[in-house]
Amino acid sequence: MRVRSHILGGELRIPSRTRELTERELEVLVLLDGELSARQMAQKLYVSPNTARAHIQSIYRKLGTSSRGEAVEEARARGLL
Repeated sequence: MRVRSHILGGELRIPSRTRELTERELEVLVLLDGELSARQMAQKLYVSPNTARAHIQSIYRKLGTSSRGEAVEEARARGLL
């Protein structure tokens, strides 16, 4: 399954086991693997900081993690990054 990424300018490949993450959550996940703050991610995604933080919390919940580092590590283990 492929999803068009509006922010990243390309396509994201989504393995079937990760369908629980939305397209937007996958875009945020890619940004989590960098050094941007939640506010900076929000600006890049053209959403409010509260919306960005809600996406981040949803990612943590769906990946079973509780921090940015854990989420990135789990995403790599699942082949998302």
